[in-house]
Amino acid sequence: MESLNLKNNERVLLSAILSIFASDRFDHGYCNAEAIAEKLNRKVVTVRQTLKKLVEKSVFIELGCNVHESKKRYASLFKLNIDYLNSNSLPVQSDQISFSLQENKALSVSDKIEYGLADDLVCLFLFTALEYNSKSTSKRKETTVYINDEPIKVTVTTTNNERIARINDLRYYMALLSLVERTIEYRINAANINSDLLSDVKSTLFDFFEVDILKAMGKGVGSGERNNLKISMNRLSGTEFFIENANTQAMKEMGLDEYELNVIHFKIREYKLTNDKRVAYRLEFEQRLINRIYQYLINNQRPFSKIDMRLMSETNSLRIAFSIWCSHQSIGGGRYYSWQVIKDKIAPSYSMKKFKQAMSDILAKAAVDDSAGKPCVKWLDEKKIIHQCSSEINEASIIYSEELGFYIARTSTHKNYLEMIRDSRANRLVGL
Repeated sequence: MESLNLKNNERVLLSAILSIFASDRFDHGYCNAEAIAEKLNRKVVTVRQTLKKLVEKSVFIELGCNVHESKKRYASLFKLNIDYLNSNSLPVQSDQISFSLQENKALSVSDKIEYGLADDLVCLFLFTALEYNSKSTSKRKETTVYINDEPIKVTVTTTNNERIARINDLRYYMALLSLVERTIEYRINAANINSDLLSDVKSTLFDFFEVDILKAMGKGVGSGERNNLKISMNRLSGTEFFIENANTQAMKEMGLDEYELNVIHFKIREYKLTNDKRVAYRLEFEQRLINRIYQYLINNQRPFSKIDMRLMSETNSLRIAFSIWCSHQSIGGGRYYSWQVIKDKIAPSYSMKKFKQAMSDILAKAAVDDSAGKPCVKWLDEKKIIHQCSSEINEASIIYSEELGFYIARTSTHKNYLEMIRDSRANRLVGL
């Protein structure tokens, strides 16, 4: 507590909680607000108000919980934010979000980011559990994700009053990951200059201006764009994936080492005006994710893929899902796929008939022209499902025939672009 910028009543409350735990009155590290109020001889409402102040300072994380087995009554669960306390970062003042000089520099060039960064765990495996239907209001969904053709049960829930995140919302997540990558680069360089900043390199907390997120996506900063951003950010923050009963090989494939695990995109810890009247987000990402981005930068490992920025302007959910999946395919050499495999990889909840019709429409609209200037697409009867086609969607080249199935390859121009990115990073990073 000595390293934290706390008021006296906040320190007293934390001391009371420690005292209650030491008494063994409550099991498993939980106690209720009534017990704290009794210990301090104060009203329960005062205790809750102080806890919320500690949430604002990132000492606690406020979560929802069910407090009665039969009644649908929810309350707040205040969880000690261990990762933040271990980061040795001082909490922000209640009236502002502070930005380090290095991170502010990172944000100042965010509008020059030319790619999205796709997390292989979410953007290769778990994204298919999100909502494809923009009209859906579901807050819980059970689905199947396929890892090496093996079905894995995944339950998606939301911890706030928002609905489950949509596939389209992932565009914001991938833009944020690119900002996170850029910020960690600046943290690494800053730590090389000043060793006192070394503990901040892997901090899970990031401060981003609202306009910088939109610029990173190549979007405008008008009220409509800012409102869409806020809606998507709230859905992403509240959505959690719960992986059940995956075998050892599947967990290894996903980069996980537990048999049951909750996975998040990020959590919004603060959303407010800064002193200069700009809207900013304070976001907390999982330590697992930040560690992997750090190793990705230092050792050029590949737990992430680069997403063509054209994806940021896509609006069709299925086309977005297809493009995300294609971004994780090997560059250069192509592979053959069946309808069933592609459906399992990008939209397992679709019926096969619905998937074929929707995907046929997407491929027909993306068909390339032949030497006579006509689209390379032929239909089966009724023009609902393609018979053969040759199409291009962002970085993917797709050739389909009813006899052979799909042949999909990523274009070589994207490989050249990745090499340019690697050279650029080598020039930016200072050796540790």
